[in-house]
Amino acid sequence: MELKQLQYFSEVVKQGSFTKAAIALYTSQPSVSNAVKELEKELGVELLIRSMRKIELTDTGRLIFSYCQQMEHLLGEFQQDLDALKTNKTGVVRMGSTSTIGVQFFADVIADFRKTYPDITIKFTESGSIPLKKALFDGELDVIIVHTPVDEALFNYFIFLKGDLRLIVSKNHPLAAAKKVNWQTLQNENFILLPEGYKIRELILSECHKNGFPPKIICETSHWDFLIEMVNREQGITILPQNEQKPLDFGNHNICVIPIEKPVYWELGIGWRKEGYRTYAAKTWIDFLQARLL
Repeated sequence: MELKQLQYFSEVVKQGSFTKAAIALYTSQPSVSNAVKELEKELGVELLIRSMRKIELTDTGRLIFSYCQQMEHLLGEFQQDLDALKTNKTGVVRMGSTSTIGVQFFADVIADFRKTYPDITIKFTESGSIPLKKALFDGELDVIIVHTPVDEALFNYFIFLKGDLRLIVSKNHPLAAAKKVNWQTLQNENFILLPEGYKIRELILSECHKNGFPPKIICETSHWDFLIEMVNREQGITILPQNEQKPLDFGNHNICVIPIEKPVYWELGIGWRKEGYRTYAAKTWIDFLQARLL
């Protein structure tokens, strides 16, 4: 059974004759007649009662015609949805972000994006950089936040944010008054860090080992608010990324942000797979981010 056969049959019923159906379909009358005969042959039933005066439907013909009408309706909806996809007006984008940047950074961007594309949904997944990369290459995400350096053989990306690492302590901490600190000063401190899988954690551990000590980690959490609250309650120190555009600000918390001597710099980019299919919605989102963030 072919879709063309059903379309021809449906048009014959609507027009009431093979000749009128052929005109409506821009084809010949024999083509329409043969398509309907082939359909009846394949189904093993008679669909039409042919007479000199008119065409009537059999019981099976009525059943088939009712399904033909539903199919035509669905095909019409499909074409509308396909056109919307082709013009980038609808769809879902699966975006991977880290708690070091958070969805808050994108709030204004998404608000502006939705003014132009109100029917494209952005779904955020928050995790560490390593799990995000795995999810991207497993096809579970379309776009992710990436830390440099990036494997350019696998990724397309652009840098949108830069900064350095800063020490975060309570205002009651002995280091709170310092204008700058060095890494050796921190070797006896209790560290509160992001868990494994986060690039910022890797940078911190690397610097500690370069300076001859393993950090004493007393707590790990992927929740930024909890991490800050632990520092606020004087349970330890942490080190967080500060970007060039907006200094770290912890509002009413009893917190100090202190630069580190010989700064450790970081870069964030928007990344997606070089190979593999990208949806219309994902392409639109990436283009919008490039125009907005660069």
